[in-house]
Amino acid sequence: MKFVMMASIKKHNFKSKLKRQLFQYSEDALQRAVLEIRDNNLGIREASRQFSVPKSTIQDRLKGCSTPKKIRKPGPQPLLTVEGEDKIAAWVLNLAKCGFPVTKLQLIETATKIMKDTGKQHLLKKGKLGERWYLNFIKRHPKISIREAEYK
Repeated sequence: MKFVMMASIKKHNFKSKLKRQLFQYSEDALQRAVLEIRDNNLGIREASRQFSVPKSTIQDRLKGCSTPKKIRKPGPQPLLTVEGEDKIAAWVLNLAKCGFPVTKLQLIETATKIMKDTGKQHLLKKGKLGERWYLNFIKRHPKISIREAEYK
């Protein structure tokens, strides 16, 4: 039995899980808090309450540990760039439109080849991308769904 990917709209019928929400403040609020501390001698704790920015974040910015240009995304860096993954997703969707579904193995091999061509093979475990990357790729691109081929 082969699993193939086709383009379709997926509907989720499950209860949303409660996730910890990060970065519930704006960059502007953080900058205003830092300015108030530096210019008006406002305390860090009071600025944290007034601007709804975590105290530790204000402390980090004052020390110079974090900069506004840094991307605020937790977790490790992605193996492929967002643009690279979008190109792979477009490739899968175009082939599916033409009636040539892409198998899981084809997708993993293609993405692995792209990584090797871009010089990122040192990030690969066992020389190729794994099951976790594949499943997360499918989650990141909801237009791509897993289908089972019908055999008669």
